[in-house]
Amino acid sequence: MCVHFEYAPLWELDPLGPEDNGLNLYLHIYGIFAMISNVSFKPLYRIGKSSVQATALGTEASGSIPPRLVQRPPTEFTVEKESDVELPCIAHGNPPPTVSWYREVNGRRDTMGRSGDRGRLIIRSATLGDSGRWGCRAHSPLGEQIAVTTLIVVTHLSATIEPEHSVINSGDRVILNCTVRGSFDGEVEWLRQGHSVGTPGSGAGRLRRLPPSSLLLSSMTREDAGLYQCIARKGSDSAQATARILLGDTSPELHYTFIEQALRPGSPVSLRCSASGTPPPRFTWYLDGQPLKDLLPIHRYTFGQYVEHSDNVVSHLNISLARAEDGGLYSCKAENSVGSLTHTARLNIYGQPYIRFIAPLKAVASTNITIYCPYSGYPISEVNWERQGTNLASSLRHSEVDGGLRIFSVGAGDAGLYTCSVTSPAGELAKRDLQLNVLKPPQLAPFVFPTNVEEGSNIQATCSVMSGDRPIYFSWLKDSLPIPSGLEVEQRSVEFFSLLIIKEVSSAHSGTYTCVASNNAAKSNFSSELVVRVAPQWIYEPHDVSTLIGTPVKIHCAAKGFPIPQVSWMKGQAGPSTQNFHPLEAFDSRLFENGTLSIQSASPQDEGYYLCKATNNIGLGLSKTIFIGVNEPPRFEHGSRNISTKREDSVTLYCEVFGDNPIQVIWTHNMNRLDANNYRLIISEIKTETGMRSELNIRQTDRQDSGLYKCQAENSFGRSELVIYLAVQERPDSPVGLEVVEVSSRMVRLGWRRSFDGNSPVVSYMVQYGLLQSANDWDAATTTNVTLPARVSTDRSSELSKIESKEQAIISGLQPATTYILRMLAINQIDHSSFTSSVIAKTLEEAPNESPRNIQVLATGAGELHVTWQAPPRDKWNGELLGYTIVWQEHSQVPNSINNTKSASVSGWTTSKFTITGLNKFTRYSVSVKAFNSVSHGPSNIPITVTTLEGVPEAPPDDVMCTALSAQSIKIAWRPPPIQYRGGIIQGYKVHYRPIQITDNLEQWTSSEVKRTSGTETQLHALRPHTTYALQVRAYTAAGDGVSSRPVHCITDEDLPGQPKGIKALSLTGESVLVSWLPPNKPNGHIKHYTVYVREAIKSGKHNTYTVQSNDTSNHVINTGEIMYTIKTLKDGHLYDFWVSATTNTGEGEPSTIISQEPTQKSPARIASFGGSISAGSGSAVILNCRTAGTPTPRTRWLRADAPVTHHHSLTISSNGDLHIPKIDPTLADNYTCVARNPGGEDSITYLIKVLSPPSPPAIHILSPQESHSLKLKLEPPLPSYDTTPPQGYTLTFKRENEEWQTIDLSPDTSTFTLEDLKCGSMYHIYVAAHNRVGEGNPSSVIIASTKGGAPKVPPETDFILTNATTLRMNMFTWEDLGCPIMQYIIEYKQLGSVHWIRVDSQHNDDMMYISDLVPATWYQLKISASNEAGATMANYNFATTTISGARIAAPSNYPDDGIYSDDNMTDSVVLLILCIIITIAAIVMAYLLLKKRRQETRHEDKSEDENCRNCQQVYSALPMKPNGKVIDDTSEMYEISPYATFSVGAGPQPSRSVTAATLDYTLQFRTFGHSENEGLNPPPPPPCAGYPNRPARFRHKRCYHSNDEDSTISKAETVRLARNTGPGRRRPGAPAPSPPDAVDSDSEDSGNTDARCSHRPRPARALHHADSEIDNAEHQRAENYLNIKKDQRLLEDTRLTLYPRETTNKMEKSRPLEMRKCDDEV
Repeated sequence: MCVHFEYAPLWELDPLGPEDNGLNLYLHIYGIFAMISNVSFKPLYRIGKSSVQATALGTEASGSIPPRLVQRPPTEFTVEKESDVELPCIAHGNPPPTVSWYREVNGRRDTMGRSGDRGRLIIRSATLGDSGRWGCRAHSPLGEQIAVTTLIVVTHLSATIEPEHSVINSGDRVILNCTVRGSFDGEVEWLRQGHSVGTPGSGAGRLRRLPPSSLLLSSMTREDAGLYQCIARKGSDSAQATARILLGDTSPELHYTFIEQALRPGSPVSLRCSASGTPPPRFTWYLDGQPLKDLLPIHRYTFGQYVEHSDNVVSHLNISLARAEDGGLYSCKAENSVGSLTHTARLNIYGQPYIRFIAPLKAVASTNITIYCPYSGYPISEVNWERQGTNLASSLRHSEVDGGLRIFSVGAGDAGLYTCSVTSPAGELAKRDLQLNVLKPPQLAPFVFPTNVEEGSNIQATCSVMSGDRPIYFSWLKDSLPIPSGLEVEQRSVEFFSLLIIKEVSSAHSGTYTCVASNNAAKSNFSSELVVRVAPQWIYEPHDVSTLIGTPVKIHCAAKGFPIPQVSWMKGQAGPSTQNFHPLEAFDSRLFENGTLSIQSASPQDEGYYLCKATNNIGLGLSKTIFIGVNEPPRFEHGSRNISTKREDSVTLYCEVFGDNPIQVIWTHNMNRLDANNYRLIISEIKTETGMRSELNIRQTDRQDSGLYKCQAENSFGRSELVIYLAVQERPDSPVGLEVVEVSSRMVRLGWRRSFDGNSPVVSYMVQYGLLQSANDWDAATTTNVTLPARVSTDRSSELSKIESKEQAIISGLQPATTYILRMLAINQIDHSSFTSSVIAKTLEEAPNESPRNIQVLATGAGELHVTWQAPPRDKWNGELLGYTIVWQEHSQVPNSINNTKSASVSGWTTSKFTITGLNKFTRYSVSVKAFNSVSHGPSNIPITVTTLEGVPEAPPDDVMCTALSAQSIKIAWRPPPIQYRGGIIQGYKVHYRPIQITDNLEQWTSSEVKRTSGTETQLHALRPHTTYALQVRAYTAAGDGVSSRPVHCITDEDLPGQPKGIKALSLTGESVLVSWLPPNKPNGHIKHYTVYVREAIKSGKHNTYTVQSNDTSNHVINTGEIMYTIKTLKDGHLYDFWVSATTNTGEGEPSTIISQEPTQKSPARIASFGGSISAGSGSAVILNCRTAGTPTPRTRWLRADAPVTHHHSLTISSNGDLHIPKIDPTLADNYTCVARNPGGEDSITYLIKVLSPPSPPAIHILSPQESHSLKLKLEPPLPSYDTTPPQGYTLTFKRENEEWQTIDLSPDTSTFTLEDLKCGSMYHIYVAAHNRVGEGNPSSVIIASTKGGAPKVPPETDFILTNATTLRMNMFTWEDLGCPIMQYIIEYKQLGSVHWIRVDSQHNDDMMYISDLVPATWYQLKISASNEAGATMANYNFATTTISGARIAAPSNYPDDGIYSDDNMTDSVVLLILCIIITIAAIVMAYLLLKKRRQETRHEDKSEDENCRNCQQVYSALPMKPNGKVIDDTSEMYEISPYATFSVGAGPQPSRSVTAATLDYTLQFRTFGHSENEGLNPPPPPPCAGYPNRPARFRHKRCYHSNDEDSTISKAETVRLARNTGPGRRRPGAPAPSPPDAVDSDSEDSGNTDARCSHRPRPARALHHADSEIDNAEHQRAENYLNIKKDQRLLEDTRLTLYPRETTNKMEKSRPLEMRKCDDEV
């Protein structure tokens, strides 16, 4: 026996410790009573999607137990700053131990006040100061136990960069400082634009890293702009900061410059420079170092400057007509506020040497200078420099550079005149002197400020010039800016020095001072730093603070001065005396960098005197002593306590209060203040050093003493309370509300609510159960006792406890479909309760455990297996068997194919046999059988393998190919049918072949021939040359022939043609003869040309030849086809021989007979055409040739059966004498003679024309038995006729009801055919038409046949649905598919009375379907639709869920009328139906009597009717009904409307069926009979019918008579039915479109009618083929009955309206075509 007990405990999440690999989950069960003994709890809970089990153990406290820690805190615990910390510490013992926390500080234990309840240490928003060693102490009078943990508080790294955003000018320097906060002592990494800048101290040139975390950029360039990052990493933690440096002002950069060039005088010159910079630079042009605009005339020179789109500045210098003196050294200088850049290149102009005059040059002493000679002219061979007659080229301090003189370290002695001489290659010389003046810049002497300058001192600085040209000008700067006037700094300057005087200096005077001296030569400067030292001053002075324990405290202490004062804190140990203060550690997390002292949570240990000091070694510094007072409100070490005692015993409750006195204590019981006057209660109080101790003694405890006691303490700073749960223990009460929550096949889940437990936790329950039949004997052997563990409540008084008191247990190991009775009791440490009331539960069914027995499988036919079996043993059913499922799997012989497994189910456990049909023939199958009940299937047997019997092949051979070998042989090859469709062992193949269109003779008949072979290829011999053959191959087995392949066509090769059929020679003139001949009977190929041979009769062996090309006749016109050729240049009076031969691609054929003819001037009349017999198809065009020759020209005339052919609408004689018949019909079949005559003689030829028709309709029948997806048809060929030729094929047309027509072409040898791939259980309309070379004949009658199968069958409710309290189970096996597999289920349900249906997703292959989450004890309505190829079946059910215990509920008094009908509604429908039938029969009898009376009154009226009116009347036919209600669509027998009509009314109402034109013939049928007795009556003369002027000519002489009776319209319902039965046929390629069997066949004269409004009327098919006289007689007979009909219409209309309401009639009327309604209005 397996018992599983579930409950929901309280779980807490323990954070990860350093040694943990995952989450630790702890179950805290507080207040476990001392009596719990050896109880094992195994709770089940769910976290996400994973189930976890845990175990909690309680140990019996039989005696005193010292404290023991069962849950220790981790030895080391790391948390992040500002996060909450919760450390568990759980201890057991007897008496229960007290748990407290302390902190180790400098070797001593400081008790902490921040611990939570239940022994947990809770620290909110942990700070760095909370790091350290913490201890958990569990102590009782029997001892103590301690656990120590190390708490490490860490902070996340953070980083900042200063400055974050900066704009740096080109060439300036910048330092980026990265500040990292947090526990970081490493080095940072610097990135620029994502790329590292190297290691600290490295970096060549401008970019260097400075330790520990700075980056120096010494000279800013354009490439240095961008993003800079500093990254700090420590372990898995990292931080980064970003700064952006933007490029400010930049010095100019040249992008385009001019080059040195040589030009001829008079040429234009354009010099161009381009530069960029910030701010945009400006250009200045120079010639030989002098500004160009100061030296040259302006009118020949143009300067320009502009800014491009790319912000580049472009400047150009243009010289319109260059001269020799324009040559020289040109320079463009780009300059802005940041710097300048110069480009220089020489412009050479051809001419004599020339040196321009320039002003004196200036040079600064001790610098280098280059003097350029301002010469022009080109070419120049030499430039020399002299001074005072001495050549300077050899001097060490001088050098010549590019025509210029460079002087190094210019001194005063270098001033004077310099001579420049220029020489050309021709010896031409030019000289000029240049004056150089040397200027001396000022030189400053260094100065410094005193180092120990304090506020209030007076200082001065002297800036003196040691040398330099006068005058000299002085100025002072502070921190690179002019000195502000507010600093009151005095400046005094004399000729050679300047004084800086500052009186009473302050911290504002600190800075760097710069002395600047300037003269005409240059500027000089010197800087020195002044540092003023300032004593500390208070910014924030601390003050005394008083706060409550546990609240945060911040005390600010800040001072200013220079150097910056250092702020430190000290704490006093025994009073405000400074000797008792000790400094706080610098690393103490309570000290901030700005000097603020912060206490996150004040505790008693934080109370005392504190000293704040600020010093910078200037003066005595600052200090302030303050007192921090921590006031403690009342508090308890624990928030709650559990105490238990037995009834009648005494108990003492106590509470230890910590806090500042005085403290007031109040005791309450269940929220009510205790009465101190109660004799059983004694309250005592004792003051302690830490607070107060209060005790409550209760004597002689009883049940009402149990409950919640509170010890409430209050002082001036707050209040607190201690909760004590007192349990007075006794015997528990019985569990309450025992019920069955869930039932399965082998398990029952019980539920109950916990009753009063006697204040002693229920430790277990005992469940007692047995079979229902032993309910009165609980001591029977079949009774079973099961003990279940109980869970412990954590809070007896809360509402949550009441909810958690609902418990459940699972009783397993039960038997399926068995009824049990159960009861239970509760057990605590005191005693057990009484038993509960009994509950009854029945287990659910389970799938059968065993397969059916004695299974046998026999092959009973081709594609059939018969399976028999016996039911499994009864004790293995596990419920009621509903039926069996037979599974069969095909063992395919095709390699790598997927085996197809199918199944079928049969209902009833007594069923023991099943026949599997539709299998492949001669194929191995594995068959197994398994039983099923309302739950599922049981196991199946070991599959039995059986092979089906042999059958005919089901597929044709593959890849049939043919090849012509010669003119009389063809090779054909194929592959065997697929192995799975062979149906057995193939014994051989049959090759069917027949020629197609051998000659143009329409009467030529061809038949198929058959050749047998055992291989997969063969050769066919003795074939006709150049003939197309249709070839088909079929395989056969011992069972018969298989399916033929699709026809393939091959053409035999060409051969030599036969001789021409006839030849004639006719004399035209004395020099020419006309030769005519007919093509060969056997052309044996395509005739390329004919050869005409001519020779003189007396000259044997010598002949002439003439080639005549073959001319093709029209495909649409039939003529005699003779060929004629005129041979000229003959001799008059000479006799000539003529003969002809035909030639194909193979060669020349046999020649014709030789005829002789003599050309003469006068010749008798002769006819070149040949005449003969011609077969033509009806409707084709025929030309009868009559070509004549003779001198004089003969006259021709035509005779038809010896009667001259004159004017005839169907016969036309052309100008050349031919007789044309545009459209031949059988009336024109006759002998036609052409007679030619002239004075010389007479000649004639005769044609016999035979008109052929399309074949007659074939017959088609359905062969039994029917299959689910195919119909086997038998085809009977049309009867032979004298005017038809054998069929060349058939066109089979079929359609499913309400679908489009489809066609299949069949060969002429087809006798049986199987329609494949049809829908199961569906009705099909089928007809066939034959076609020959004339055309397609009339179709056969339409037959209606159905494939095997039907719509799904609704199962009984008891077999189909099963419910419990929350779920509906539907057994889909119970639906019978009736041979057509069910494809889809549509399931909807709703609560009874609801208006919204709920759709359920379903799959047709689900064995069982479930609807869950239903409401217990509730009625529902179910609507299900099952559909297959045969149709859909709707079923409606009402069902109810059970109660939780499984009991059924009563049915409602009535069901709402919302689409599901109750039995009362069905009764009302039946009564209404019977009344309708009685009324209908009475109406028919009355109609019959009235009709009979009126017939007698109108029997002597005249009968006359125009034929056009027949087209506007309704024709009624007998439509017998099949037993299944379908109409037999047979229009071969037509009847006129008769007053003696029988009506067939449906047997019952059809659900939701509307009356439309498509369904009228299912609800009302008419049977009419002819009236031969009325043939002698003549109707009165009617008015003419003017509405149909466009009828055929043969009907226009007649008149139409109409009735004036408005109610004489014949039933429109039958008109619609006839129109529906008319359907179009499919058309064979190349053949005219056939009409359906009951369609109207319009003649050619009607085809052009644009107003034939009644042409849509259906007419009898047999009347279309009668002659005109037969049609007139038939119409006359129909007109005789018209008068009788029109007087009976009103009664018929009344009857129709009785059977159909006016609304239905109007709907039927609107559904008819507009033309038909108009015609009815005119009748």
